[in-house]
Amino acid sequence: MITQAANQPLLDVRGLTKHFPVGGLMRRRHVHALNQASFTLDRGQVVALVGESGSGKSTTARLLTRLMPPTAGEIIFDGQDILKTEPRKASAAYRRQVQMIFQDPFGSLNPVHTIGHHLERPLHIHRAEAGNIREQVLELLATVGLNPPADFADRYPYELSGGQRQRVSIARALAVNPRIILADEPISMLDVSIRMGVLNLIERLKEERGIGFLYITHDLASARYIGDRTIVMYAGHMVESAESAELMQAPAHPYTQLLLSAVPNPQAGFAQRTVQARGEVPSLVDPPPGCPFAARCPKVMDICRQAMPARTAVSAGHWVHCHLYQDAPAGETHDRSPIAVH
Repeated sequence: MITQAANQPLLDVRGLTKHFPVGGLMRRRHVHALNQASFTLDRGQVVALVGESGSGKSTTARLLTRLMPPTAGEIIFDGQDILKTEPRKASAAYRRQVQMIFQDPFGSLNPVHTIGHHLERPLHIHRAEAGNIREQVLELLATVGLNPPADFADRYPYELSGGQRQRVSIARALAVNPRIILADEPISMLDVSIRMGVLNLIERLKEERGIGFLYITHDLASARYIGDRTIVMYAGHMVESAESAELMQAPAHPYTQLLLSAVPNPQAGFAQRTVQARGEVPSLVDPPPGCPFAARCPKVMDICRQAMPARTAVSAGHWVHCHLYQDAPAGETHDRSPIAVH
């Protein structure tokens, strides 16, 4: 295995694309679920992937875990393109280092087995030589805050709350000492009162173990809280990315501005600002050329319907795919002011 260089990201995703074929043999069409996704993830970093349903967030995670093959692109892990160096199905070594936490803590645990059994299996499969399995199970439960661990190890999933089950899922991912954890909406099915505990656990694991997290969510508030960097997705495209604080304070893409307008602001009271988005999310089946947000964008220009905008730097570490930040075509001017809200 190649040792990670000091200036080399832990994970480097380049042009990752996934198209699903649909239709019959006479007229084969494709769902463009993910298009040219590119980003990096460093050791001890949380990258938040934000977008509405159908934007391509979960598809990205499933491609990175090799649960399905990509149509195109590269996944550089430890300096190697694992799509070329790994077999068609990911090796045990890769799966051990890249783990996933699924959205549903109720469906991801087998109800007929104890919590201890769920944590013992990855230890047997990946670390059979590691010593006393029972002691490691108890240590994992204590790490995720399930105390007394011996009591939880002998319980069944139906005896636990949703938050406790999600902590078990995190413990199961930690069992094989991963370097990357892909957390797909890990708090969306939990009560609001216990979400903060799970987010704080992720933050602690990032700091103490240096694990890189890809945190997938539709909730901008939690993305700002937990994410070092946020990437905004729309209709299968990554449209904007910056450090989380900067993105929330100075969003560049009109879609990001629309998302932020919907975040509750306690200081605004009943005068909560809103932005009215026109139109519908475009079909992902053989979509037309141009920006996918063009049909709904309040600042759309002719060029937006003709060509997909290239990635443009707004500031250091802040980029956007938007024609507003590129050279204006002849006869057109750019209005880069924030979308008016009321």
